[in-house]
Amino acid sequence: MALTTTHSAVAALAPGQFDTIQVPTGVPGDGEVLIRVENASMIAFDTYVTDRGYMVQDWPAILGFNAAGTVEKVGPNVQNLAVGDRVTTFGYGPSKHKCMQQYTIQPQTTIPDTLSSAEAATIPDNFVTAFYTLFNQLSLPLPSKFPASTAPPRADTPILVYGAGSTAGLYAIQLLHLAGYKKIIATASKKHHEYLRSLGATDTFDYSSPTLVEDIANVVGGDGKVTIAVDCITNETTLNILKDIMSSSGKLAILLPIKEGSSVTNTSHEERMYFEFPPDKKNPLPEGTQLIGVRTFLYAVNDENLKNHLMPDILPQLLRDGYIKPNRVRLLDQGTFKDRVNVGLELLRSNKISGEKADEAYCIGPAPSAQSYLAMDKIIDVCLKSGAQAVHPGYGFLSENAKFSEKLAQNGIVFIGPPASAIVSMGSKSESKNIMLAAGVPCVPGYHGDNQDPDFLFSEAEKIGFPVLIKAIHGGGGKGMRTVLTPTKEAFLEGLESAKRESLKAFGNDTVLVEKYIQTPRHVEVQVFADTMGGVVSLWERDCSVQRRNQKIIEEAPAPGLSPELRADLGAKAVAAAKAVKYVGAGTVEFIFDNDTGKFYFMEMNTRLQVEHPITEMITGQDLVEWQLEVAAGNRLPLTQAAIPMAGHAFEARIYAENPRNNFLPDSGTLAYLSTPTPTHIFAPPLPTRDPALSQTELAALGPSENADAALDIVPSLRIEQGFTQGASIGVFYDPMIAKVVVHGRDRTEALRMLRKALDEYHVVGVSTNVEFLRTLAGNGAFINAEVETGFIPKHFNELFPPLEPPSLITFAKAGLFTVLRDQLSVEAQVSTPWSNLTSRRFGGEVYQRTIQLQTDAGENSTSVSVTHKGNNLYDIVIDGTYTLNSVQARLENADTLVATIDGHHSKTTIVSQKPHPAVPASQSSNTMERLNVFSDGHKTTLVIPSPKWLLSLGGDVVGAKGALKAPMPSLVVEVRVKVGDRVEKGQVVVVIESMKTETALRAHAPGVVRAIACKSGEMVEEGRELVDIETESE
Repeated sequence: MALTTTHSAVAALAPGQFDTIQVPTGVPGDGEVLIRVENASMIAFDTYVTDRGYMVQDWPAILGFNAAGTVEKVGPNVQNLAVGDRVTTFGYGPSKHKCMQQYTIQPQTTIPDTLSSAEAATIPDNFVTAFYTLFNQLSLPLPSKFPASTAPPRADTPILVYGAGSTAGLYAIQLLHLAGYKKIIATASKKHHEYLRSLGATDTFDYSSPTLVEDIANVVGGDGKVTIAVDCITNETTLNILKDIMSSSGKLAILLPIKEGSSVTNTSHEERMYFEFPPDKKNPLPEGTQLIGVRTFLYAVNDENLKNHLMPDILPQLLRDGYIKPNRVRLLDQGTFKDRVNVGLELLRSNKISGEKADEAYCIGPAPSAQSYLAMDKIIDVCLKSGAQAVHPGYGFLSENAKFSEKLAQNGIVFIGPPASAIVSMGSKSESKNIMLAAGVPCVPGYHGDNQDPDFLFSEAEKIGFPVLIKAIHGGGGKGMRTVLTPTKEAFLEGLESAKRESLKAFGNDTVLVEKYIQTPRHVEVQVFADTMGGVVSLWERDCSVQRRNQKIIEEAPAPGLSPELRADLGAKAVAAAKAVKYVGAGTVEFIFDNDTGKFYFMEMNTRLQVEHPITEMITGQDLVEWQLEVAAGNRLPLTQAAIPMAGHAFEARIYAENPRNNFLPDSGTLAYLSTPTPTHIFAPPLPTRDPALSQTELAALGPSENADAALDIVPSLRIEQGFTQGASIGVFYDPMIAKVVVHGRDRTEALRMLRKALDEYHVVGVSTNVEFLRTLAGNGAFINAEVETGFIPKHFNELFPPLEPPSLITFAKAGLFTVLRDQLSVEAQVSTPWSNLTSRRFGGEVYQRTIQLQTDAGENSTSVSVTHKGNNLYDIVIDGTYTLNSVQARLENADTLVATIDGHHSKTTIVSQKPHPAVPASQSSNTMERLNVFSDGHKTTLVIPSPKWLLSLGGDVVGAKGALKAPMPSLVVEVRVKVGDRVEKGQVVVVIESMKTETALRAHAPGVVRAIACKSGEMVEEGRELVDIETESE
């Protein structure tokens, strides 16, 4: 493909203004190559100083010091490189050498196949800094190769790397070790010590230790003074420590130029970023100590030796030998959020969208969360081994665990979340309510104390008045939560025991609170953000009222029907809640809104980013993951309250592997087929910020009206955050969410129309899903009218779960046509003979005809579909010998799409075949037959092709025993409450199982006696497994 004459580049157009520009595509000169950039990187500090113009002389200025990609064109006199070679580069100077563009010309290093482009794009600048500092500025002898074949002169000289936990410091330790030095002293936080020693450090010390100077002197020996050192932190504080460590005849390199008087060392132009002692202070180092300011970028244009050997020869060898590894943020969650954070990190790292996944993965234990995602020491150990600098905890598990946050801090690892104190205060539902009451935020009446005696809690429930809600004080997501409607002690204690047990498993704590259960509530939550400088804002509210099993399935923003005054009141209370606990980062303040009274009450605060955060992003045009990273880096909030937009309306629908018609019980298995609508966006489309001058009052700032102004030009948009792909397996240990479908429109009506269309086009085969239920919900009249409440599903149950209609005759016709066409193509794809190529041709004037027998998934009476091929893609169809369709035009567009014109109606229908596993014997059970999944008009109909009689005679048929309790899904047996010979009553709990972190009680269908038990506590059982056989009285 020919090169274009121009290409895109990310540039600073002016201080505070970044954008994409078009620039000429250069031609490589003598010894140069043109590189097609796949990944580029720029550390946050560099972005910061460029944003303020500190490192820019001419505008526009293309950004980026690192890139990785492939060689596109080779200039004259280039050796050992060819078109298509994978390289990483380090650019400084003219625009053609900068990295954040589609093409760049600069010094390059080949990279091995084992190193991804994303990893390679983070290496060069810090590596070059370390290399240039040691072997140029400090004048250490450069070995002829790495590792050095002979020890350098004075190999036993102690060399100190202060701040060795930085990326440049890590490379410096490795290079010193490879060069043959025997006494390498590293100071860093404790989290790096083990890793530094594995890289070659002989002695490691905590730079915050009060005995640091004495400790270093002891290992140095002699007068205890260091003669060669590198300060990777470089500030006045570190120099005040190093003054007691350095020798008067020593050399200390710092990683910035030094300004002395009117000149700046090691730079050929006016430099605005440098180190300078305050006017009232002098250099604290001992007289005679040589202080060297390092300006590494100049090597690319001023040092031919390093330019000609470091990038083309030395660095590739080190990469091939596996000595260089980039740092990264570790992600502790799975699925949709892992990909979401990766995209957010990529935005900050390279100022462009990238869908690449994380480059490294570490096994932290087996599937049970207690042995993996909740195992703090294992996670921290991975962080230390990998050199991770920060942890993003995702949605669940340890995301709201104060102890984990504290342990990370003790190891010098940044927790991308709030301080531990805020997690403790708001993570405890009882303590948080006390704080809110003190802050003037209304709370639901209830008992939030420490007394967990069951009899005492029941007496408190009686005082509050039934119905009551029992809720775990830690965690969320509906876990450890039970509603008790019946005002009896027996009913209360059963709910209490179940809530405590579920809470203990999910969160490691079984303490609960008891509060009044509001009969017709809405769940309205406010997204808040706070920075370390005391700034706190509301990014408006979300309505998450429609729930099943106390878990959200569809959310919208903003909440419908709220007046500006009520929105302002909610936002003000949420901001006050965050300020009350000195909150930092992303948080969600949840309120119960009483539909009967119009009042709202504080419920809890989630000290993390919520699953449903994308709808807030859509109505504000902001990237909340980027906000998290900005705050974690110590920056101010990107926008003030008065500038945050609120435009249009957004919905999120959670696609779950579950069976809505079986009480939403989770399902598991393999996604045999997955087809989704095409997303229009990865991030939320940008929106213009509000003019702060128009928000002079708190009401105006915190209570805007929903904005559907035509001037905003809101284009309907769709995001899909996919946690699983086709072929993936959904297990029983984690939440069964497959994906999130997010839509944004000009108003609620348009957004809802977008949602229905997207759900119509979302097709899954292999597991039961809630897609069709969500589609029905989105089309429900009460939901369209925004009559939402947490009891919406039971209130509108009959409308949401109408009786299942039998498949239409048109559906049977399409399934029969599909089968005939599919099998016809299959024969033609085999050996090319007249018998295969003319499958529909008959001699003597006969025509091809075939009859297909079809049943519903429930195994009801068989329906016959006779298909006759008339030629030219025309077919006659007769169903059950009575219903006739003549001259139906049909063809297969692909393996899963039937295109047909039936009765003048042209349609494309997705039909997906599921054939039984070869090891499954044939039987009269539909699970052992080929299944045809027909997707049409927003509905999925499953038909089966019955096994022929001859096959049934080989496979036999197994019929479940009467009175048997079977596992409704793959699950873990939590408790068996009966033994053989016990008498049980109708409705009595017999077995408790757990799947997807949710407990389910299996009850006896009728009175009887336990005849056999085929399971035990702690055992994993498959769907349909007979667990307990009860001989009922009717038998």
